[in-house]
Amino acid sequence: MHRTTVKQFMVISFAYAAFSAGLTYFVHPKGAGFMMSMVNTSEGHWVNLWRYMPFICLAVLAAFVLTRAFLDREKMTDMGLAFLGCVLFMWGFSMFKSTMPYVVPYWADPMFMEIDRALHLGHDPWSLIEGLRAPLGTEIVDYIYLKLWAWPAIVGPMFLVVFDGDRARVARFFTLFLFTWIFLGNVLAMTFMSAGPVFYDRLLGTDEFPALMAILASPSETSSLMGIMREWLWVVNMEGYEGVSSGISAFPSLHVGVATLACLYLWERSRLLAPIGLGFLGFILLGSVLSGLHYAVDGYVSIVVVVLAWAVLRRKSAGIAATASDGAKAQIA
Repeated sequence: MHRTTVKQFMVISFAYAAFSAGLTYFVHPKGAGFMMSMVNTSEGHWVNLWRYMPFICLAVLAAFVLTRAFLDREKMTDMGLAFLGCVLFMWGFSMFKSTMPYVVPYWADPMFMEIDRALHLGHDPWSLIEGLRAPLGTEIVDYIYLKLWAWPAIVGPMFLVVFDGDRARVARFFTLFLFTWIFLGNVLAMTFMSAGPVFYDRLLGTDEFPALMAILASPSETSSLMGIMREWLWVVNMEGYEGVSSGISAFPSLHVGVATLACLYLWERSRLLAPIGLGFLGFILLGSVLSGLHYAVDGYVSIVVVVLAWAVLRRKSAGIAATASDGAKAQIA
């Protein structure tokens, strides 16, 4: 049903991975060595994160077995191809993002810090929502921000080809998926290279976020999955330690961009699902700021860009449908 869309996704993913590999080989200081580490790394943190992927796949397969309506050879084939496309794409993205600082150095953090403070009347956004940290709890933040988010972010296309029979909508969201990761995560991120509040002072040798850093240095924070990830990102990207990493870049927030994409999809599928999507988006936006990984403006821009791209594609899709309908009516007449 979605074979054309899936094939296009596979071609784009392969081309993107090949381009990312070439960029890494010629630009990254470790070149081929870093590329091999992307495949062979045994570092505990990232291995633990990726261990969730087989369970995700098993859960999807279990749904197929338990729901006989989905035992369809064409859908299973589309799902397998979409999954392979996701694997290729994520491998390419991780290489690309890790290489970006060697193309454009970090320069935009002071600008985004000032924009954040201007937008929030002189306050750092994290300080305005700090009271939510304790009620939310580190375990909930870890689960939703890192684990639950991975489902639409990493294998979203696989779910689309199986559970959605609307070809136009599936094609539109495949396009938005690629747009979100590449335009937000590569093009805008590399244009406005920034590391985020949590790395600001260590990167620039300043003391702009002492209160935030004191909170993030607490035992509950450093022992959380989020805390481990923050330190791992710094070690791998800034201290020359070899290992798998998706790189450091704050603006714009890819987490918020993907959450916006998921929210829009749920809104299109059913207005009853819209509150779930909005809640997920709101939580990811809050988590991106509380974690120190992002400025608030990172999330604001991601939401605006993804919504605008969705509106353009939706309008284009409506125009195509209207033209097809007019053509059919003309033939009947």
